[in-house]
Amino acid sequence: MTEELQKLLDCFWIVREEDPEWYYRVREQETALRAFLRDKLGCQLVLNAHVAKIEKVPGEAQAWMGLQELQQPLDYCLLMLSLAYLEDKGSQEQFVLSDLTEYIVNMAPEETAVDWTVFSQRRCLVRVLKLLREYRMIRMTDGDHEEFAQSEETEVLYESTGLSRYFMRNFATDITDSGSAAEILGREWLDTADDRGIVRRHRVYRKLVFGPVIYSQGPDDADFLYVRNYRNILGKDGADYLNAQLHVHPTSAMLVQEGSWGSGFPEGNNMSDIALQLSAMIREHVAEGLWDVGADDTLEMTRGAFEELVDRCRQRNAEGWYKTYREMKLEKLVQEVLAYLESWNMALSDERLRTVRILPLAVKLQGQYPESFTVKEGLPYE
Repeated sequence: MTEELQKLLDCFWIVREEDPEWYYRVREQETALRAFLRDKLGCQLVLNAHVAKIEKVPGEAQAWMGLQELQQPLDYCLLMLSLAYLEDKGSQEQFVLSDLTEYIVNMAPEETAVDWTVFSQRRCLVRVLKLLREYRMIRMTDGDHEEFAQSEETEVLYESTGLSRYFMRNFATDITDSGSAAEILGREWLDTADDRGIVRRHRVYRKLVFGPVIYSQGPDDADFLYVRNYRNILGKDGADYLNAQLHVHPTSAMLVQEGSWGSGFPEGNNMSDIALQLSAMIREHVAEGLWDVGADDTLEMTRGAFEELVDRCRQRNAEGWYKTYREMKLEKLVQEVLAYLESWNMALSDERLRTVRILPLAVKLQGQYPESFTVKEGLPYE
């Protein structure tokens, strides 16, 4: 069932109508998949006549998690209202954009004043509509919702696919009085003592499977101690179910898969190249004694030093970079590189102190272009 599990982990869901081969492969492995997800991760496998998906509940909420298509809290609010609207729409039932926008205005909470005359709020809804379409919860049959950003009078005809009712996770308890993501996650284990038995096992497996790395928070970190004490079992499960090797270091642990794994790192994009090249340069500086690594295996530098590192990385490797990154202003490039590293738990930035902390995962892998590719006239390889 390794391939089926990896497929489920790699995508949000498998829609039977669009991908029947993988849907039925998952159905054939249903018993084994449910057992592994229940016993090791404490997660549910949703499998019905329309979709197959894992309810991916993280072991710990982190800043990089979330829907990458959405940018601000209002986006999420409009998404929830849109899902509530679609709840009453059957499969293939049509509706118009003006009906949805009217529903949102009427149903939005008082503290969220929706005004479609405001351009930024129309852009928020456009992002939500694009997400709904990307996840195949709606079909756009006439018109273009991109035009709504320019005019609130824009009309678009949609068709509901009926998949929206499977998008949200089902909660066993009322979460409306929860004040944080940590509180919502904690409700799963209300009847179980924290940091003991099944709770710790589920949390550690989730951190390893759903996240890129586990970092030790100190000698009393119960989760990291669990990794150390049960590394043989964790390693065997990683190999048997995910075709991955468990790598445990003094301050970090991660599953490293052999070959390619969909959304794993490195990705098939130029930003992954840049991250690997930065890693190579950091390792060079440390080996030469120019930078000192802390006791927690992290490397802290000023924002200015990080900007200089990115600039020199571009000078060294620009021939292989996309034109966008070659010509981008340094400040903007640094922002994008840093955001990418943070999304992979490779770096942490402190805007107040203007510092950047390089985390161990950032230098786990490194990469460089072949010298024959990089050394060109006017672009010496440093």
